[in-house]
Amino acid sequence: MRILFLISLLGLCTAANGQNTLQAFLSTAGPTESSIAESKIQSVVKAVSKKSLSDEKRLQKIFNKLQSDFLKKYEAHSGFDVLFSTGQFDCLTATSLFSLVLRELNYSFDIIETNYHIFLLVHTSKGDVLIETTDRLGGYVSEASAIAKRTADYRKNEIPSVNSSQLSYSYSFRLYQTISFEKLTGLLYYNQAVKAFNDHNWVKSTHVLEKANALYNSPRCEELGKLLLQSVMASSLEEKTKADCLVRLKNFWMKKSRVVVAN
Repeated sequence: MRILFLISLLGLCTAANGQNTLQAFLSTAGPTESSIAESKIQSVVKAVSKKSLSDEKRLQKIFNKLQSDFLKKYEAHSGFDVLFSTGQFDCLTATSLFSLVLRELNYSFDIIETNYHIFLLVHTSKGDVLIETTDRLGGYVSEASAIAKRTADYRKNEIPSVNSSQLSYSYSFRLYQTISFEKLTGLLYYNQAVKAFNDHNWVKSTHVLEKANALYNSPRCEELGKLLLQSVMASSLEEKTKADCLVRLKNFWMKKSRVVVAN
């Protein structure tokens, strides 16, 4: 039976400037030239800057523009790079894209991470706006009562529903916190480590998780590290390769993990 570990962000800054952050995001999916992505982002910035709009009205325009121009097809664990080619996205990559555009336009906002979601809370002169990037029709929330209800739901950190033929992993911790651009980059690496794990590519998962943990020593990295450590030890990898993986995973403790079977 194939195992699907729901320890990625479903839908779920220390860089010197926006271009460096863009390149950092792109690098999480492998070596990628940033010029095309930068050009597309700047075209959005230019399009929403033409008219004299309030910051709240411009934010609505940004939401609609990014949804129509970039977010074409939801695909769990998508790499950040494919946003600019195929339009595939997930909660994390779409939120990363929004955060780049919002920073270019000098918005004040929080990137909020929970166990299974990531969303944006943007501060405007008219009040806060919650942006859920994977909800094309209802993902722009400006009413205070609706924002309160959404955030209350996010704080529950309930595990999303999964197929009855799949196993899912339930976190042993609870997250609801604001994160930086650097940690966002770490999460992009983390999701690619999860993707490799689900594909049983232990070597790639180990290497990518090491990068994720270096940027963001998150409890979710520790959880995946424990699972990966057990998987590597039980694998048929060559001894030298296995030893290299175990060295890279030395910072992760082996603890009993709780696996929930969806029936």
